[in-house]
Amino acid sequence: DWSSLKVAELKQELKSRGLSQTGKKAELIARLEEYENANKTGGDEAATEDAKEIETTAAPEEPVVEPPPQEEEEEEGTKKGEEEDKKELDEGKVAGQIFKHAMSDLNDKKRKSSSAPEDSEDVKKAKTTTRSVPESTTPGSRALLVIGFQRPFTLQAARALLEESGKVMAMWMPMIKDRAYVVYGTKAEAEKARQNLWGITWPANSTKTLEASFVSVCDAERSIRKGGGNPDFAIERTEEDPEDEPSAAPEEENKEDKEVVFTIANHPAPKAIDSPKDAVDVASLFRSTKASPMIYW
Repeated sequence: DWSSLKVAELKQELKSRGLSQTGKKAELIARLEEYENANKTGGDEAATEDAKEIETTAAPEEPVVEPPPQEEEEEEGTKKGEEEDKKELDEGKVAGQIFKHAMSDLNDKKRKSSSAPEDSEDVKKAKTTTRSVPESTTPGSRALLVIGFQRPFTLQAARALLEESGKVMAMWMPMIKDRAYVVYGTKAEAEKARQNLWGITWPANSTKTLEASFVSVCDAERSIRKGGGNPDFAIERTEEDPEDEPSAAPEEENKEDKEVVFTIANHPAPKAIDSPKDAVDVASLFRSTKASPMIYW
């Protein structure tokens, strides 16, 4: 019974008989049956001719070959790989968006931090407000007294601020850095500095505003000499300085120094105490200031 055989077995039978192996299962069975019938009735020669005729007339149809399980597994693996690739791509896009936003926030923070004032950049980044410079109440000169400074800042930064308006010939600030005496090369530079400094907030985090006023070169020289502790300091005079304005005399400063030095010789001797009943308060034995806290000497 040819129908009980599989396609592969039928083809093997056809091959052994020299017959065509193409076609569907039903055609393969019919070809084998015709071959057997021909051999029974007409001999080997007739069977061969019939087989050739059947071979030429048979439709060359390809058999339906079912895909092996391995190919199906490969297709499933391919689909699964594509899904995983798509998932990774989506995750990559999300990560890219997160990174983009993070970099944007970082750049914003950098821009904000770079706009914050620093000691080295205070000169360029001092905050200014709408201001009007009043007329000077003192005669113009090459020297200025600038007040309204507020720490923290460096002397180099302050000097850089003052040098924006012209060449600084001399400058001095006390240790508390609340004011500065500065002498410029010309009156025009001093006037420019007064216009530029008046009413500005410097450093940027200060709660005060600067004010600049003219002082005589002699007063500036005396203050710089005394503050710097250099009795030989002198400012070179120019044609713009008044002819009747002499240099600060050292003896004047010495006189001022003597006025603030108190010695025992300046005070009367305390009264002698004869008995306990004449005892007085210790505070009465010394002079004292009127302002509080009181200072005794």
